[in-house]
Amino acid sequence: MMFWMVAACLVLLAVGLLCIPLLRTSPRPKGTLVMLILGLPLAAASLYLWLGNPAAITSPSNQELLAQADAILVADDDASGRAAQLIQQVLASEPQNPTALWLAGSQAALRGDKAKARSYWRSLLPLLQDSPQEQAEVQQLIKQSEPH
Repeated sequence: MMFWMVAACLVLLAVGLLCIPLLRTSPRPKGTLVMLILGLPLAAASLYLWLGNPAAITSPSNQELLAQADAILVADDDASGRAAQLIQQVLASEPQNPTALWLAGSQAALRGDKAKARSYWRSLLPLLQDSPQEQAEVQQLIKQSEPH
């Protein structure tokens, strides 16, 4: 919302600055002034909507969300649940994200939900085909979390 307010203010400022010279001329070309006042903001907004993407400006990428979640987990045990929210947000948009699956499984294991941890880690295994060492580590975690 803040982005749109700033954008609207900038457009109004630009229109105002363009209209000052027109208002100072003695025979005021009213058609040109009306066209500028109405047409310029509409053209700018249309061009922005066509070329721009406000979500790309205001929404962090999945990598940034995971970096935030990882920083929270390193700093404390995520008592507020913020890291878990960020991880779930990434998984909602990208269910096969290996880092998100790893972190989600680790979070579930820390909470004591071993079944959920195994589920995340099992989803992660096929994504690690190019890394046998990481695959072996995840298999070991799955084995350790299985009921005896």
